Amino acid sequence: MLKERLEELRSDSSKLKEEQNRLIDNLRIQLNETRDKLTEMKEEKQKEFKKLKERYEDQRRREADQNTFELEKLRNEIALA
Repeated sequence: MLKERLEELRSDSSKLKEEQNRLIDNLRIQLNETRDKLTEMKEEKQKEFKKLKERYEDQRRREADQNTFELEKLRNEIALA
């Protein structure tokens, strides 16, 4: 009777370990998927930031060119006066 009980406990223990291992594997899969998604999102945000930065730099350059043009125009007007 004790041997039967011991075998039952061993069987239950091995089943529990298998279930735990399955759970651990599933959690690892979920973690890896989440990590991959986060990496993708980070790359997308970096691309967006790069585009915004380039757009800002272009706008700043255009404004600087326009200001330079206006300054030269004013200098010429002053020189003529």
